[in-house]
Amino acid sequence: MLDSNIRGSLDQIIDQMVSSLPITLSWLREAGLKATLHIDNEKDYALGYAHGVIKASFLSTFFMRNKRQPEAEETIEADTIIYKRTAELRDSINFQ
Repeated sequence: MLDSNIRGSLDQIIDQMVSSLPITLSWLREAGLKATLHIDNEKDYALGYAHGVIKASFLSTFFMRNKRQPEAEETIEADTIIYKRTAELRDSINFQ
């Protein structure tokens, strides 16, 4: 089970991603990366990007604090938290 500090960190990581997604999407468009990266569906790309960054940040934070990788149960709990907050990520993406 995730302790309250790690869970709080995960929530902060998600909050930061929700607030930064509009900026990331603007940068993606302005830099012309959509064509360069062959992105067909910008919203799907953005959601996958967000999930990947959140998961990587969580794993890094977990390792730094615990000096070990999370157990399967801890990973499942983190994934569940991320997926439960996916609607917030989608709303941030759709705002654009």
